[in-house]
Amino acid sequence: MPVHNAEIAEMFDQTAELLEIKGDNPFRTRAYRRAARVLEGLPKSAAAMLSAGEDLAELPGIGHDLAGKIASIVATGKFDVLQSLKRELPGDLGEIVAIPGLGPKRVKVLIDELGVRSIEDICRAVKSGRLGELRGFGPKLQQNIAAAIAKPIAVKRFKLPFAE
Repeated sequence: MPVHNAEIAEMFDQTAELLEIKGDNPFRTRAYRRAARVLEGLPKSAAAMLSAGEDLAELPGIGHDLAGKIASIVATGKFDVLQSLKRELPGDLGEIVAIPGLGPKRVKVLIDELGVRSIEDICRAVKSGRLGELRGFGPKLQQNIAAAIAKPIAVKRFKLPFAE
């Protein structure tokens, strides 16, 4: 079954989030985000373009390196860079970043300052008041985080791929 552009874009978005949490080069992070937006806006699937012999590096915001990564994802259905980052970084970061108000930069602060590795760690930080000790984590944000972790985390937004 072919990999759809939306799936590749989601892999690139997750990679960008994890790279940002890791403190990686911001230009690299933006390149993955830009490539994800380009893929979401394509009228044809990347798989169809590759099978037609089109060079994905000719797309705006997609260089030869990212074009090769897209080709690899289309061929295997997996993204080695993302898998490597998931192994390298702690715990439930995907779920943590999905909490409203917690983007990659705030998650990095939680990891560095409080050693947060899971949703349970955030629950403990909220209950103990340690979250309020962090710069940028005011009462309103603390309330929003507490409310968000009290209910199941909503599924991240997504676009349905075109029917083939």
